[in-house]
Amino acid sequence: MTDENIEVEQVEQTELSPVEKIQKMIADKKAAAENERKRLEDMEKEAEALSEIDIDSDVEDMLNTLDSVSKDIKTEQDKMNEELKPLNEQIEVVKTSHKETFDGLNVVYTETMASLVEKVGEVGAKALTSGVTVRKVGSGTGRRGRGGASREQVITAICDEGLTFEQAAIKYDHQGDGERGIGAKQKLGNLVKRHIDLSVKEGTVIKNPDGTYSRA
Repeated sequence: MTDENIEVEQVEQTELSPVEKIQKMIADKKAAAENERKRLEDMEKEAEALSEIDIDSDVEDMLNTLDSVSKDIKTEQDKMNEELKPLNEQIEVVKTSHKETFDGLNVVYTETMASLVEKVGEVGAKALTSGVTVRKVGSGTGRRGRGGASREQVITAICDEGLTFEQAAIKYDHQGDGERGIGAKQKLGNLVKRHIDLSVKEGTVIKNPDGTYSRA
């Protein structure tokens, strides 16, 4: 491609005049004041609603039951996760035992596909392989954070193990490139949070009032 075929979009940045700056500042302050007014109004409504609650012995019993059940659930989850550890380790051993074979097959696949594209072009290669079962394979033991870790693993870490996004990212090495290293631009656990947010939208995970997450 020559320089003549490249079009560069010029974006003209206009400097605000002193009057426009003042007008913008006033508008921003009015918007901030309105947001604060709404926030205080919501707080007042919440306080009124809370003041009308009659905390009798029945309510106390229910709160105590919820607290007790929550603790029992956490204890049972810990016991279950402990029992699952050997199974997870066995799964990893099986995956690792097949990794070398998968890696070799992937090399053959990639090199052959590259040769086919070089010979007949991308369009031709796509047409010729449309009726052939061709796909790259993997054992699932590759670097997590780049598609290696499954959504289910993230849900297990957050919902079953009760880990924070950061703890899950570290434990399972499930981090995007922006989260890695000293100069990381993204908050650690960002990729884990994306998995959970999508799971909440899909309805497979529920966000609890206390900020924790549970399976739906």
